[in-house]
Amino acid sequence: MMRYRRRTWLLTVLLTALIAALAAGGLALAGKPAKPGGGGGGGTVPPGTIYFVQGDETFTARTMKADGSGKADSVRGEPTYQLHEGARWFLTGIVSDADPFGQELFAVADDGTEVPLGVNSHEAYSARWAKDDSFLSYEAFIDTPDGLTAALFVAEVDWSFGFPLIGEPLKVLDTNVVEPYLVAFDWSPSGDEAVYMLVDYLEDSGPVYSLEVVRFFADGTTATRALVSEFSVNPEWSPDGSRIAFQGTSDAIWTIRPDGTDALKVSNNGPQSLTPHRDPHWSPDSQYLIFTQSTRNRLQKGDLFITYSKDIVRISATGGGQTELTRDTDEKCYGIAWR
Repeated sequence: MMRYRRRTWLLTVLLTALIAALAAGGLALAGKPAKPGGGGGGGTVPPGTIYFVQGDETFTARTMKADGSGKADSVRGEPTYQLHEGARWFLTGIVSDADPFGQELFAVADDGTEVPLGVNSHEAYSARWAKDDSFLSYEAFIDTPDGLTAALFVAEVDWSFGFPLIGEPLKVLDTNVVEPYLVAFDWSPSGDEAVYMLVDYLEDSGPVYSLEVVRFFADGTTATRALVSEFSVNPEWSPDGSRIAFQGTSDAIWTIRPDGTDALKVSNNGPQSLTPHRDPHWSPDSQYLIFTQSTRNRLQKGDLFITYSKDIVRISATGGGQTELTRDTDEKCYGIAWR
């Protein structure tokens, strides 16, 4: 009798535990293991949301999770292919009502609110927020008697009204030469350094691309240092400040320390650079990168290549787990950002 009671008690305990586990979704049925968190069926999903633009002649702003799932059209309207990330608002060029042939630089919130910044986006290249959104910066070309020269402008941002109010731009860096000129830059998290791309046009060999870092001091002086002397474009500083990503030799994605040491080839794009990797962007936790993987088509006449940005690819910052996120569409992807 005692043995029967013990069995009944044990069965009751086991049945109660089983019901509780099933109710909580903690057990898998039919011998299938439960999926790990994240909805992608492949482990933990990196944090944040990926923003991008798709299209050819017309463009649609879209969002997706960092595993490629949950793709949806954004309420931010139909921007150009230019899209620059900010911690609160994005920067994009939007066709001006006053000048249909021009584009004005706008700040756009996730809810679709658009704020004109009073700058023509054709005259303000590589517009960027500071990492903490305290200032806006852009590159502009200045017409001089000797030709065009590039300068970096910075304007403080007032957020007290709930939207960005831009102050008077201040020129903080001037190359003082017609060529090379600086393009494609990004700021360190501290805001006192910027990495930028130099383009030097040589008569015999064509353009030469390199990266430099400039430090801004409180007294208005600057100091520059070489970062990468070989082919290198489209730099972006990681949110934690530890590394800088860029498109480097072999059209692959590389990272390097801000002091110019420990260069690491992160992505593998196959032989002969037939699928160039471009436009790297960091995840919010600095553990991953996304970039566009392009397809190259050779023209029927001559050896000229035309490159089309197509897929968005995610990869670990150390170089593993290369994953295509947009293989489910034939539309080209531009202007990627991750926050």
